[in-house]
This record gives sequence, C-alpha cells and structure tokens, in this order.
Amino acid sequence: HGEAVYCLRLFRELIGDIAETAWVRFVRHLPRNQALLGEADLHEFLFGTDRSALRSVRDLLREADGNRCFYCADAIRGESVVDHFVPWARYPLDLGHNFVLADARCNGGKLDRLAAFEHLERWCARNARPDWTAGLDRRTIPHDVRRTKRVASWAYAQAEHGGATVWQRGRDGLIDLDLPVEGSLDDPK
Repeated sequence: HGEAVYCLRLFRELIGDIAETAWVRFVRHLPRNQALLGEADLHEFLFGTDRSALRSVRDLLREADGNRCFYCADAIRGESVVDHFVPWARYPLDLGHNFVLADARCNGGKLDRLAAFEHLERWCARNARPDWTAGLDRRTIPHDVRRTKRVASWAYAQAEHGGATVWQRGRDGLIDLDLPVEGSLDDPK
C-alpha cells in the first residue's frame, strides 16, 4: 500500500498527462462534439491554465455598461468584478465576448452557475453590437463571438437536458431553466 502511494506521488505528473491526453482524445471522438469543437485547442479548453488577470477588460466593460452591474443594472459601488458569463468552470478561456461587469453581490450569488434567459438575451444583444467587438479589437483583447456562442449553446443545452436550474438574482435566486434554446444562440451572420 505504501509503495503504491509512493509511486503515485513520484509519477503524479506523468499519470496526469496520460489521463488528460486520454480524456481529450475521448471527448474529441464523441460524434456530437466534433461539429461543436472544430479545430479548437481542446486540451487548453479542458485543462487550461489559471485565470489570467482581467484588469485590462474592466475599463472596456465600464465604458460599455456605464459602470453598472450587467445582472442587476445598479451602479457599481466599490470594486467591480469581471465575470465570465458562461462560467469559468464550464468554459476556462478568457475570450472578450464572454466577459461582463458585475458587482460583488451579483457575482457572489451567480458563482459558477449559468444565468437566466433575461441575462442571456442581454448578453447576446451586447455581443452583437459592432462597437463592442471594435472595443475588444482596439484593446487587443482576444475574442471569438462564434466560438463563445457555440460554447454557450452547448452549456445551456446540457443544463436543459439535465433539468438544471439557472441563476436569476440574489444569493439563492435559482429558477428552473427558462430558456427557449431554439434560436437564442444562433451564430451571427
């Protein structure tokens, strides 16, 4: 028993690499994932590095949202938070179209949950604005609206299939998924 623990500890990195590679291969070969994933760096998506600093995005979000919380629309007092609309736990990449500005209260209530349809609608509308994409370009913030929407579509479809709840407001503001998925996340032209 002690020898097994010793070997696991000694070869932890190698075992982790083997497991990650096998998982990426498994996920990539699932027929339903092939159209969604395309040529995406699946390993980075599944096992990406820690969150990068998001301060560079905060100013652009303040400008776009008037220093208001994306979720409750109240003026942000104190420190604002750059939130991943599709939670980092489901989409561990820092792409500009996935960011929203939130106050600490809403960010703490939403946590790693998907947001209710009312928020999704506003997020899609904001991401369709040419000035938003132009702002991301000006500040050289990586973005890909189509990829972001594909991942959002996948995440909401998984939630719908699993009968999950989504976050609407407050600390315990969970509701049943209220999303007419069909057409909500169509790719932009």
